[in-house]
Amino acid sequence: MSSVRGLWLAGAMFSCLLAGCAFVPKSRLTASETQARALSEQNQALLADLENRKVHYQHMEDRLRRAEEDLALVEEQLSSAKRQKSGTSVR
Repeated sequence: MSSVRGLWLAGAMFSCLLAGCAFVPKSRLTASETQARALSEQNQALLADLENRKVHYQHMEDRLRRAEEDLALVEEQLSSAKRQKSGTSVR
């Protein structure tokens, strides 16, 4: 009989604890919802900023690649001009 009573008490305590976890003051719930919205908006803003930075990085990477290609072309032209000037043109 005492084991049945113990189980009943344990069940009653568990029910009370569970009910206590399910209910919070309205002000606390509202504050939590407001904070969740603010964090969600901040997250969206950070994601948009990250995407903008990725686009900018790709643009700068393309500009760097083109500049390196242009520099290589100018260096080749300079080298060719020097060879022609010295009379040692290589074909």
